[in-house]
Amino acid sequence: MLDVKNISFLPKQGGTVPFKTLILAPLGGHNAIEQLLEPTEINIRNFDTVIKEFSPTVDVDIANSGLCQLLNVDQQIITLSYTIDCYADFKPTAIIKKEPSLREVSHIIDLIHQQLQLDGTTFSTAPFELQHVKIAELEKESVKRHELELVVCELELILSRILNQILHQADWQQLEASWRGIYWLCQTAESSHSLIIECASATKQLLWDDLFTNTDLLDSNLYQQVYVDSIGQYGAVPYGVLLIDDYFSGAGSDLTLLKAITEVCSKAHLPVVTGANARMFDVNDFNTLQDSDYISEIHAGHRYIKWRNFISTEEASFLALTMPRLLFRNAYGKGDSALSWFQENIGDSHEDCLWGNASFGFVDNLLKSFQESGFCTFISGMEGGRLNLSALLNKSPNLPIEIAFSEEKEAELIKLGFNPVCTRAYHNILLFESANSVRWGNLKLNYRTQNIDTIASAQLQYLFIVMRIIHCLKIIFRESVGATTNSTELSHILNRWIRQFVSDVEAPSKSLRAQRPLKDAKVLVVETNNIGWFEIEIELSPHMKYLGSTISINTLIFMNEEVS
Repeated sequence: MLDVKNISFLPKQGGTVPFKTLILAPLGGHNAIEQLLEPTEINIRNFDTVIKEFSPTVDVDIANSGLCQLLNVDQQIITLSYTIDCYADFKPTAIIKKEPSLREVSHIIDLIHQQLQLDGTTFSTAPFELQHVKIAELEKESVKRHELELVVCELELILSRILNQILHQADWQQLEASWRGIYWLCQTAESSHSLIIECASATKQLLWDDLFTNTDLLDSNLYQQVYVDSIGQYGAVPYGVLLIDDYFSGAGSDLTLLKAITEVCSKAHLPVVTGANARMFDVNDFNTLQDSDYISEIHAGHRYIKWRNFISTEEASFLALTMPRLLFRNAYGKGDSALSWFQENIGDSHEDCLWGNASFGFVDNLLKSFQESGFCTFISGMEGGRLNLSALLNKSPNLPIEIAFSEEKEAELIKLGFNPVCTRAYHNILLFESANSVRWGNLKLNYRTQNIDTIASAQLQYLFIVMRIIHCLKIIFRESVGATTNSTELSHILNRWIRQFVSDVEAPSKSLRAQRPLKDAKVLVVETNNIGWFEIEIELSPHMKYLGSTISINTLIFMNEEVS
C-alpha cells in the first residue's frame, strides 16, 4: 500500500485532507423528522452509540392466530413496536428479547428442551412460570413427554412465523439494509485516519420539503450542509461524495428532485451516488428489464425527453446511478443465530430477501482507492471496481445480487450512463465495469457533437480528481490569502502545491499514477472587478487518454478573500 502520509495537501500541515463521505438514508424508521438535521460522524467504535442517538423505531403488524391464543385475546392484528438501540438489535435473538411475550415464549422453549433431555415420560410443570402468555398444557401440575414435544413444536412454529413477518416487513428491511450498508463503509474506513463518514436521516419526501419549501435552493438545509458548513467555511473539511440511500426513476417528482440535488451539489463540487429503480426503464422489476430487447430505444422515446434534457446539462456530471440491488444478508439458517430452532423462510417471494443499495458498493470502492493513493482514480474494472463480497457476509455459492445481467445488457446500460453491478460468475466476482455520471448517456446519444474534454467530464475517475484538487485548492487559498492578496503570489503558491501531483513520465506505472495522477497542471489566480473576489482558472491533464487523445479539463472557480 502506498504511503499517503507523504502527500501533503496542506503546506503547513502533515497528512492529507480527509475524504469525507456524507450518507443520507432513512435511518429513523417511523420516527418523524421535520427537517434535514446536522450530520453525525460514525465509525466502528461509536456505531452503536450513533444508532442509539437516532433511536429508529419500527411498528410491525403481526397476523398470527397462535400468538393471539398465547396472549389469550380474540383473533386480531397485533402491533409490535421496536426501538433499535444497537447494531445487534437487527438479529432474531434481539427481536425476541425486546418483546416480553415473545421473550417468555422463547424461554419456555429452552426450558422444554432442557426437560426433554431428562429421562421419564411425565414432567412437573413447576419450572414453567407463565406471566405474559397462556399455555393450557403447562397450567396442569404435570405434563406428559409427547405433550411437551407437541407444545415445543407449536411454540417454535409460532415464533418462527412471527420472526419471518418482522424480518420481511418492508420498513424493517429498509432500516436494516441502510444500517448494514453504513456498517460496510465503516469497516472499510476503520483502517484509515483519512476517511471520515457522516450520516443523517433523510427520505425523498424530506429532501423534497427541504429543497422546495424555500423559493431558492440556496436556502435549503442541504446547501447549508454540503456547501456553507463544509466547503464554504474556513477550517472545514469538504465532502468528497454524497450517497443517497434511495432509488429514483427518470420522470416526474423523482427527476425534479434529482435536478435540485445536483444543482445544489454541483455548487459544492460534490458528486452524488444513488440508486436507479426499474421504473427508470419503464418496467416494474429488473427481471423484466433483463428480458427487454431494446432499452436504448425506450430511452430514446418521447417519454424520456425531460430525462435527455437533464443528462445534457453540466449538473448531470455530478450524478451517478447504480443498479441492481445487492443481497446485504443471507437468510438465517438453523444455527446461524442463538435461536437454534429458527430458520428464515424466504419461500417464493423475491422481496423477502434483504436487498441493499448498490451505491454502498460503489462508494466502498471510492474509499479503497483513496485509502491506497489519496485519489479516487481506480474505481472501475477488475483493477478497482471489484466488490468486497466478504463484507456482505455471503455464504451462498450464488453471487449476492438481485439479478445477473447479461454482458450485452451490461454494455447497453453503461452506454446509457448507468453503473450496473456486473457479474463474472466464473471468477465469483461482482464489480463495476464503469464509473460514469448520467451525462455519459447524453454523450453517447450525441457522440458526434462532443469533444474529448466534454466526454472526460462525464467519467467519474476524472471528475473525482478535479473535485479533489478544487477542494484542496480552496483550502490552501484561504490559508494563503491571509498572508497575501497579490494574485501573482497566490498563483505561485497554488502552482507550487499542485506540481507535487504532476509527472511528465510518458507511461507511468500504476503506483506513480496513483500518487501523481496528473500529466500537467496549471493554476492562474486573477483579481476580478469586484473588490476581494478572485477568479481561479484551473487546467488539469490527467494521465488518461480517450481514443488516443490527451484529456484536458478546465474549470473556473470564484473565491472571496473574506470567506470565513
